[in-house]
Amino acid sequence: MIGGRYQLRARMGRGGMSVVWDAYDVLLGRPVVVKELTPDGDPDPEAYTRWLGRLRREVRVLASTLHRHLAAIYDLGESEGRVWIVMERLDQRSLADRIGDRGGRLGVTETARIGLEVLRGLRALYAAGMAHGDVKPRNVLFRPDGPAVLVDQLGLTFADEGGVVGTPAYMAPERFTSPSVPATAEGMLKADLWSLGVTLYEVVEGHAPFQGLTVGEVMSAVRSAPPPPMRYAGALRPLIEGLLVKAPERRLTADEAEALLRDSARGEPMSAPGAEAAALPAPAGAAEAMQSAPRVSGAGGAGALAPIVVVLGILLAVSGALALPSLTPGSWDDVPGWVGPGCLGLLWLALAARGFASARQRDRQARWLDALHPDAGEAGARPAGPWQALSEGYLAALAMPQPAVRRARRPVEREMERDMADFLTALGPPPPRAAGADPTSRPDRPGEAP
Repeated sequence: MIGGRYQLRARMGRGGMSVVWDAYDVLLGRPVVVKELTPDGDPDPEAYTRWLGRLRREVRVLASTLHRHLAAIYDLGESEGRVWIVMERLDQRSLADRIGDRGGRLGVTETARIGLEVLRGLRALYAAGMAHGDVKPRNVLFRPDGPAVLVDQLGLTFADEGGVVGTPAYMAPERFTSPSVPATAEGMLKADLWSLGVTLYEVVEGHAPFQGLTVGEVMSAVRSAPPPPMRYAGALRPLIEGLLVKAPERRLTADEAEALLRDSARGEPMSAPGAEAAALPAPAGAAEAMQSAPRVSGAGGAGALAPIVVVLGILLAVSGALALPSLTPGSWDDVPGWVGPGCLGLLWLALAARGFASARQRDRQARWLDALHPDAGEAGARPAGPWQALSEGYLAALAMPQPAVRRARRPVEREMERDMADFLTALGPPPPRAAGADPTSRPDRPGEAP
């Protein structure tokens, strides 16, 4: 019994600074979890008082923050040098356990639903003025009716100011290189969004993206290594890639991540702005190119009207041709005078609409090619050869925002486009020709004279 009220029934786990008990509240007659806390090391009385005061303030804030995707805090107790927190009792099988039960990974739609619920809990935590700092599969539990719940919200509380607490494989790179950078709420949220991206990668792919035999190797991989290519992420791939951007200022925001997760959780293609572009390695200056480029709605509408105008012109021409045999030498005056100019006008409008749409599309692609070569200038070098032009043109065309009809294509088509983009990016430009080589020469074929 602890606090004269909570009966400790079994120890559920032990961490570096806490022991977690399965307990029973004899006063209210309900199962609870008691987390007994111990400060790191043997702090002096002043440090212990400071730690305890900070703990009281944060528990008070969390106890007033009731959210479906956060574990509820019921009580804070102190007695005879022991400090404990009483929390809501949840299913103790975590997301990590669920991954193991399902053969190592979960499906895209289920992963997106869990990620959306974790993100909403995380945002509620930040709305209350708190950070998490240790988002990972082990810290995601589930309610009996299914929703995911983010737990261990007090992971940062028990560290000294300026300390770094978390699990290295899930920590953002800026927390290793510049511990002071994420001190702001925005910086800490960006770091927690990175951890969410690592978690989603592990859930859908079956392994963590950054691994090593030692903590140092893991930290080095997080700071400098790209995540391994994803095989099973499907529609979640742009989201995960956007969350695992090394530079926090270029990482997806919470609003962007929630919009993409919401679409994937419904099993729909991602429809948020820039979702197609996020699937590719966007060039520097891409955002500026998109903002300065004209909207494609008018061009798309003109291009779509062109076939209709052509068909109308053809119908008018055919109807006129069918009427010719019935005309008598004196009946030409009965033909309305607008028929001939009308047919020519419709054909002219069709050609103009198609040319207008094509010009708008070429202009947007040129802007993206300029983003690929930001230092080329007005007279800078364009792609040096057909292969480089094909490669960069293909990547630029895929990176441009697409209309809803194109975004709604079958997932296998989108996956083929992404695979081709990865192939072109990895292959790079062809090797340069040797000096003095004849550009028009080719190896002799068998049986040909040199």
